[in-house]
Amino acid sequence: MSVYHPLKVVEVLPETDEAVTLKFDIPQDLSDHFKALPGQHLKLKMQIADEDVERFYSICQMGDNYLRVGIKNVPEGVFSQHISSTVKEGDVLEVMAPQGDFRLPIDDAEEMQRAKQYLFVAAGSGVTPILAMTTYLLENTEHTQVDFIYINAKRQTVMFFEQLEALKNKYMDRLSIVHVLTREPRDLEILSVRPEGARFEQLLSAFINTDTLDHTYLCGPLPIIEGFREALIDKGIDKKKIHLELFGTPTSQTVRRPVVHSDADKQIKIISGGREQVIGLAEGQSVLDAAIDAGASVPFACKGGVCATCKAKMVEGEATMDVNYGLEDYEVDLGYVLTCQAHVQTETAIVDFDV
Repeated sequence: MSVYHPLKVVEVLPETDEAVTLKFDIPQDLSDHFKALPGQHLKLKMQIADEDVERFYSICQMGDNYLRVGIKNVPEGVFSQHISSTVKEGDVLEVMAPQGDFRLPIDDAEEMQRAKQYLFVAAGSGVTPILAMTTYLLENTEHTQVDFIYINAKRQTVMFFEQLEALKNKYMDRLSIVHVLTREPRDLEILSVRPEGARFEQLLSAFINTDTLDHTYLCGPLPIIEGFREALIDKGIDKKKIHLELFGTPTSQTVRRPVVHSDADKQIKIISGGREQVIGLAEGQSVLDAAIDAGASVPFACKGGVCATCKAKMVEGEATMDVNYGLEDYEVDLGYVLTCQAHVQTETAIVDFDV
């Protein structure tokens, strides 16, 4: 079930002119509940203009009794602007337990021992989960090499610059960071222009030994992530080794189907929070929208096929997705769908959010 817990903000720390981090105190009785894996995120809820507003923010730092998230102030971003202008030390926010599959395979001890080279690519605030994963690998292993390509407009907008420099100085032989600043001149032209077209491959060829990569994590806006993903695949990297997390919702590519209610609406079973509920499904309506319309308590966030919060398993029946940026191929093969994008193709279906 989706349960929020009140957590106290114990520090509000400016990172750049456009970004802050919030440090939450984790009470002793919630310590097990809020154990996070590097790369995961928190869902925050606040009341803004008399409405409940929810957003996900990645965890950049974690400890036994605290979690820290990074928040970049987005133009016209209701939540981020409210955070930057009003939230202060001592405030209490509603926070959900850590979640997300964009993370290190820490629960697979054999894989953590086998993997020796990691590549991280981030643009802007996409660095937030990358910082947590990089820190963990360097501090908790002795055999891993970490390469990081970090894309920003200019030096002043680089989040966590000091923390990254400190890690690089401490682990000189194991951490390499390539800064691409698209609005500042650099010694190499490729480091001062926005990656596009052939530049994705050029960056990889110039700075990364892709022959020995074990895992690659890409986090940022869709054009950057797709470009590096295709370049890595062209270099022979197995798609299973490439992990993605997108920042922002690619609404321009999302298909919007007309919804037509009729007497022939399908009836499907939804399982969520241990409760079973039979709901009506109109032609053109996504599983998630139908569940929400029926009053079902189901998890969701972006509704754009990105965050995978609404992931569920098709226990019975079949469905097609308009877009999929949140699931990996093996998850689709196992029958998982993003319910915000899923349209049932069979007469009956059972969709389980609890699996």
